[in-house]
Amino acid sequence: MTEASRRLAEILHSIPFGRCVSYGMVGQVMNPPMSGLFVGRMLVSTHPEAPWWRVVGYDGTIKTGKRDPELAAEQIRRLESEGVRLVDDRVPADVMLEFL
Repeated sequence: MTEASRRLAEILHSIPFGRCVSYGMVGQVMNPPMSGLFVGRMLVSTHPEAPWWRVVGYDGTIKTGKRDPELAAEQIRRLESEGVRLVDDRVPADVMLEFL
Protein backbone atom coordinates (compact mmCIF):
# COMPACT_ATOMS: atom_id res chain seq x y z
CA MET A 1 0.00 0.00 0.00
CA THR A 2 1.29 3.42 -0.91
CA GLU A 3 1.61 6.40 1.40
CA ALA A 4 -1.20 8.11 -0.56
CA SER A 5 -3.50 5.11 0.03
CA ARG A 6 -2.71 5.18 3.74
CA ARG A 7 -3.43 8.91 3.89
CA LEU A 8 -6.71 8.43 2.01
CA ALA A 9 -7.82 5.73 4.46
CA GLU A 10 -6.89 8.02 7.36
CA ILE A 11 -8.97 10.86 5.90
CA LEU A 12 -11.94 8.57 5.27
CA HIS A 13 -11.85 7.36 8.86
CA SER A 14 -11.87 10.98 10.06
CA ILE A 15 -15.26 11.73 8.44
CA PRO A 16 -17.83 11.63 11.24
CA PHE A 17 -20.63 9.06 11.25
CA GLY A 18 -23.67 10.42 9.40
CA ARG A 19 -21.74 13.16 7.59
CA CYS A 20 -20.34 13.43 4.06
CA VAL A 21 -17.59 15.25 2.21
CA SER A 22 -16.89 15.87 -1.45
CA TYR A 23 -14.21 14.17 -3.50
CA GLY A 24 -12.62 17.59 -3.99
CA MET A 25 -12.45 18.26 -0.27
CA VAL A 26 -10.68 14.96 0.29
CA GLY A 27 -8.28 15.89 -2.50
CA GLN A 28 -7.51 19.24 -0.85
CA VAL A 29 -6.33 17.58 2.36
CA MET A 30 -4.25 14.89 0.67
CA ASN A 31 -0.50 15.42 0.72
CA PRO A 32 0.23 16.51 -1.92
CA PRO A 33 -3.23 17.85 -2.82
CA MET A 34 -4.94 16.16 -5.75
CA SER A 35 -8.07 16.49 -7.82
CA GLY A 36 -11.39 15.04 -6.74
CA LEU A 37 -11.34 12.91 -9.89
CA PHE A 38 -8.09 11.29 -8.78
CA VAL A 39 -9.54 10.73 -5.30
CA GLY A 40 -12.46 8.89 -6.89
CA ARG A 41 -10.10 6.65 -8.78
CA MET A 42 -8.10 5.96 -5.63
CA LEU A 43 -11.23 5.02 -3.69
CA VAL A 44 -11.58 1.98 -5.91
CA SER A 45 -8.44 0.46 -4.41
CA THR A 46 -8.51 1.77 -0.84
CA HIS A 47 -9.22 -0.28 2.27
CA PRO A 48 -12.71 -1.79 1.92
CA GLU A 49 -13.45 -1.10 5.59
CA ALA A 50 -12.72 2.63 5.20
CA PRO A 51 -16.00 4.56 4.98
CA TRP A 52 -15.82 5.34 1.24
CA TRP A 53 -19.61 5.79 1.17
CA ARG A 54 -19.29 9.13 2.98
CA VAL A 55 -17.63 10.69 -0.09
CA VAL A 56 -20.02 12.21 -2.64
CA GLY A 57 -20.02 14.84 -5.35
CA TYR A 58 -19.59 18.50 -4.38
CA ASP A 59 -23.34 18.97 -4.87
CA GLY A 60 -24.27 15.94 -2.74
CA THR A 61 -24.87 13.59 -5.65
CA ILE A 62 -23.95 9.94 -5.56
CA LYS A 63 -21.25 9.45 -8.19
CA THR A 64 -20.59 5.73 -7.76
CA GLY A 65 -23.51 4.91 -10.05
CA LYS A 66 -21.45 6.03 -13.03
CA ARG A 67 -19.22 3.04 -12.44
CA ASP A 68 -21.67 0.54 -11.01
CA PRO A 69 -25.38 0.98 -10.18
CA GLU A 70 -25.12 -1.77 -7.55
CA LEU A 71 -22.32 0.13 -5.84
CA ALA A 72 -24.47 3.28 -5.81
CA ALA A 73 -27.30 1.32 -4.20
CA GLU A 74 -24.86 0.00 -1.58
CA GLN A 75 -23.60 3.54 -0.90
CA ILE A 76 -27.15 4.78 -0.40
CA ARG A 77 -27.94 1.86 1.94
CA ARG A 78 -24.82 2.57 4.00
CA LEU A 79 -25.61 6.27 4.22
CA GLU A 80 -29.20 5.54 5.24
CA SER A 81 -27.93 3.17 7.94
CA GLU A 82 -26.12 6.22 9.36
CA GLY A 83 -29.31 8.30 9.28
CA VAL A 84 -28.53 10.18 6.04
CA ARG A 85 -31.67 10.53 3.91
CA LEU A 86 -31.24 11.69 0.34
CA VAL A 87 -33.46 14.52 -0.89
CA ASP A 88 -34.00 14.66 -4.65
CA ASP A 89 -31.22 12.05 -5.05
CA ARG A 90 -28.71 14.21 -3.14
CA VAL A 91 -27.18 14.26 0.29
CA PRO A 92 -28.69 17.32 2.01
CA ALA A 93 -26.40 20.32 2.47
CA ASP A 94 -26.66 20.12 6.26
CA VAL A 95 -25.00 16.68 6.14
CA MET A 96 -22.06 17.90 4.06
CA LEU A 97 -18.96 19.02 5.96
CA GLU A 98 -17.47 22.31 4.82
CA PHE A 99 -13.91 21.27 5.71
CA LEU A 100 -11.97 18.42 7.27
